[in-house]
Amino acid sequence: MSRKPAQRRRISHRFRFPIALRFAALIAAISIAVLSWQASRAIGIAGDRLEREINERGIQLAGTIAASIPPEWLSDPRRQRELVDFLGRVRDSSTAGEIRNIIVFDPAGQAVALLANVRVSPGQEVEYPPAKAVSVRITEHKADGMPVRNFSAPIVGPPGAGIADGGAGAGLDAGALPPSPAPGGRVELLLSIGHIRDARATLSTALSRSSWIGSLVAAALALALSLLVTRSIRELVRDIRAVGLGDLEHRSRIDSADEVGDVARALNRMASNLREAERAKIARKALENELAIASKIQKRLVPTERPQVPGVDIAVHWQPAREVGGDYFDFIPIDSEHLGLVIADVSGKGIPAALVMTMTRSLLRMAATANRSPREALIEVDRAISADLRTGLFVTATYAVLDQRTLALSLARAGHNAPLLWLAREKRMQRIEPRGAAIGIDRGRGLVSRELDEEMIRLRPGDVLVLHTDGVTEAKNEKDEDYGEERLARIIESRASASASASSVLEAILEDIESHRGRRMISDDTTIIVLTGTGTSS
Repeated sequence: MSRKPAQRRRISHRFRFPIALRFAALIAAISIAVLSWQASRAIGIAGDRLEREINERGIQLAGTIAASIPPEWLSDPRRQRELVDFLGRVRDSSTAGEIRNIIVFDPAGQAVALLANVRVSPGQEVEYPPAKAVSVRITEHKADGMPVRNFSAPIVGPPGAGIADGGAGAGLDAGALPPSPAPGGRVELLLSIGHIRDARATLSTALSRSSWIGSLVAAALALALSLLVTRSIRELVRDIRAVGLGDLEHRSRIDSADEVGDVARALNRMASNLREAERAKIARKALENELAIASKIQKRLVPTERPQVPGVDIAVHWQPAREVGGDYFDFIPIDSEHLGLVIADVSGKGIPAALVMTMTRSLLRMAATANRSPREALIEVDRAISADLRTGLFVTATYAVLDQRTLALSLARAGHNAPLLWLAREKRMQRIEPRGAAIGIDRGRGLVSRELDEEMIRLRPGDVLVLHTDGVTEAKNEKDEDYGEERLARIIESRASASASASSVLEAILEDIESHRGRRMISDDTTIIVLTGTGTSS
């Protein structure tokens, strides 16, 4: 069942009907209709005229003959020879060559004279009002198979009038018939009407031939005109087909000041736009491929496993807003007793931020292994990277070194969000906010080394330390409201307890952020590190 529509579409496409042929066929049809109507009308008018002429002639001829026969010719058998001679002269008259027969009837209806024995079929009366006005009856018959028209007129003429006295053919041009005929015999005049039908057939043939010739000429002219008019359309179809097949460099050369020219110019603009869109698509695909590679590289730089530190439980969440991001975290094994923890945020997003993040990670790892002081390590990174950062690009970071024996942390904050520390013994929240400026903020002019301080804290059982980027506190809801540090502190406090794990605290934070965001999409990279004291250190 599903193949039939497709087959119909293929057939309709194969047997398409061009516009030029449609236009020519339409003109031919209109021409045939108009010319046929005109021919039919002309044939009707000509036929009516011939009918009227023969009727008028028959009425006049029958009336003249009837008026020219004296009544005594009908009653005196000795004069019937004169009557037959008279009828012969009428037949032989040059103006009545179409006479097939003349029959004269006496008042009793008996035929007293006739020119020829003709077999006449039953006839049909012809309606012609002028004939009734002069008491002439017209009927149509076939005489020996030939069409004839019978004109029956009463004999009312005075003795010796008309042809009888004036010789052969003299009475044919007589004047008007008497308005009130007297009773007597009658004359039936049979005139051949074959020439009427022949003339009508000849006229019909001639007009039909003219109609067909005129229609063919009109169709030929219409076809030529339509081919001329549609030439630009055919060229435009070829242009559209070329563009449709993928040749986006193709341009139409039609530049006419009409609708076809407008379409051609629109096609050229469309092809140009499609070419630019194709180039942009290729570039976007290349960028997406590069971003995918960069994302894989960045994910490999981010630690996949949490370090195992006795007395401390660690949980981490890292989510770039795009394929690659400027947030990063790291765990740096300085030596067997010290572990570096870093969380950082590069201004901006995308590949530039990812590149700076990669540079910062590498530099900080080198500086951390050479120096246990978080402050000195960050100062070293600032000196190394500032010269390579363009204006407006900087890095905020919190870097802490954890002594795994005492669970003491030395922490420096380079312009980053202040970590939040829940002190279980004191039941209060503390912001860890030593002074510090962002790395690269002053392009290596010493601001970081002057402003950067270092602070010492210790994780006790039940304490919770949360390090985060601004993607947490600046998470927007549908009303464009920030999540905020106060809400973060409340959720930490509500979930902190002696038995709370870092994973449970982190999960509570993420659920609360998601509840706040609602349907709004993530707009910034989000990184969270949670440390909880378990009280099992050596």
